[in-house]
Amino acid sequence: MDTLIDYLKNSDNVVVYIDGKESPINSSDFQQQLDVLCDKAYFSPSLAIAKNNEVYTNIRHGIWLEFRYNTPQEYADMDFDKLLVQIKPSMYGFNIIRGKGEDYEGRCYYLNLNNDTTKFYKFLKSMS
Repeated sequence: MDTLIDYLKNSDNVVVYIDGKESPINSSDFQQQLDVLCDKAYFSPSLAIAKNNEVYTNIRHGIWLEFRYNTPQEYADMDFDKLLVQIKPSMYGFNIIRGKGEDYEGRCYYLNLNNDTTKFYKFLKSMS
């Protein structure tokens, strides 16, 4: 895969967490919404560092997407087997937290969307 967006679009499965409740996403509408959201997006360096205990505390609130992979992946010399993103309305970019096994630790990616997340947020919220 060539871009960070390719990894999001080609995960083996996706789970949405809404206020801590986990639900699998099996909707073709999701892929269409993700395509629109990421249409003009690009990777940027991130200064964020994930700390496992903070991630598991924060995932209990709001809307989060977890992109899961059956085999280890690598992008920008950083490995992962899952990627986690918090979605809030009116965001124009977000940190992507890398996960390995049960842990979310270390440097993050940043995706500059050149787009607003409000419509995508409302779509995800309607899944609850």
